[in-house]
Amino acid sequence: MMAEQDWMMAGLYLAALASTVLAMSAWSARAAKMRRTVTLIRLPRRSGE
Repeated sequence: MMAEQDWMMAGLYLAALASTVLAMSAWSARAAKMRRTVTLIRLPRRSGE
């Protein structure tokens, strides 16, 4: 019984770890895309000044 519980805890831990990694990669990709957009919007203004 304890072995089954350990496997379940290990599975939950791995699932949480995987979802955290996926969420972080998705968030960083979105942040990078937004940063690129902000840079593209700001650059023409700077050169115009």
